[in-house]
Order: sequence, then C-alpha cells, then structure tokens
Amino acid sequence: FGTSFVTGAWRKPDPGSALRRNAALVVDREGNLVHVSDKVHPVPIFERAPSGEVSRVMARLGLWSGQFESGALADPIQIARETGTPVMVGVLVCIDVGYPDLARRLRRQGARLLVIVSNEAGTGDWSARIHARIARFRAAEVRAPVVRVANAGPTRWIDARGRVVLDLAPGAPGAATQDLQLAGPPPPGVHLEDAQVVASAFGLGLAAAGIRTRGRISQRRRLKQPTEEL
Repeated sequence: FGTSFVTGAWRKPDPGSALRRNAALVVDREGNLVHVSDKVHPVPIFERAPSGEVSRVMARLGLWSGQFESGALADPIQIARETGTPVMVGVLVCIDVGYPDLARRLRRQGARLLVIVSNEAGTGDWSARIHARIARFRAAEVRAPVVRVANAGPTRWIDARGRVVLDLAPGAPGAATQDLQLAGPPPPGVHLEDAQVVASAFGLGLAAAGIRTRGRISQRRRLKQPTEEL
C-alpha cells in the first residue's frame, strides 16, 4: 500500500533464546523492519515467564503458563507523511498503557502520537474494556492523541482530550481512517512525573491539618466565653 505499517508479534530476542517477547513492529514503505518496541510489563502468571523459585515451582505444577520475558520500551520513531514534516510516533504494547511512566517518557522524547497494539483474545471482554478506558485516560493525561488497535477489544481513535473520535466494532473485521490533531508540547505533568502526586498529597495534608487546627481554636474560644447563670 506504500505506507508504514504497525503490527504486533511474538519474537525471540536471540535465535537460541527459549523465551519470547511480546512486541510491536514498525515496517516502512519499502517493507523494511525499522522499529521494535517490546512489552515492558508482561501479565503475571498468564504471560510473564517464571523469574523466581516460587514461580518456577508453579510452572512445573502447571499453574504458571507465562513464557514471555520483559523487554525494553523503544524510543519514538519518525514516520514519514505524504505531505508535511515527519511525525514522531510512540508505540506501546497492550497492558503497558496502564503504566503512566512509559507514556510520559515517549512524550518527553518528542512523540506527538501514541499507537497501542493489543491482543486481548485470551483475556476476555472485561479486560479489553478496561484497557480501552485506560487508553482514554492516558491520552488526556499526556495530552496526545492515541490510536488503539485490538483484535478482540475496541479499536478506536482518541483525541488529546481523551474523547473517542471513531470506534470500530469489537472483535469484528473492519478498517477505517480518521484525522487526528497531533500533540503539541507535553504538559508540565509529563516532566514532573509523580512529583505532582506527592505535592498534591502534601497539600491536601496541610489543608486538612489547617482545618483541624482552626476547628480546635474555635472550640477553645467558645469554651472561654462567659455563660449566663440560670
């Protein structure tokens, strides 16, 4: 089709590796593999390979099915357009959208569009719906449009305010195109990381302490006021 292509795949990082990684791949217009972004947080038990003695015992007993190791989040990739300057695109795999630090990092590195590739055929509709809602929240948090592509869950185009612009029917074959306004500079929260959460919690604590102290002072003043004898 003469365009760049993003898809999900299971891959072995090394030819002799016994473990695999869940990854998103980007292929350019000529069919060359130009970008690989591995899943950073495989789902425990269901997907993640055993990494400790307890999990290895569970695997030997058939209680641990995971065979995938954690990978590394790749930097945003520059995608060419028919007109205009190329676009920096960040790619996330499935449940990694639930980790705000990953989306923030991509935005700090210049991503103006986030693409999420998700395989939820084995986890059910409830998981797909939750991840789709998280994708909307993440778009609003980092102020960037999101294209979420899922084989069983909702495939949707989301603007930088978290609003669904277009939605395909879950689980049904389909295709569509949709214009999305690219993101501008990242908001301050992207740079502040979790410091904003700590500052908010500290501010709420001070406010609560102030209200409590004011209530005690008012109570003491009322007790000191002279009362009229009956």
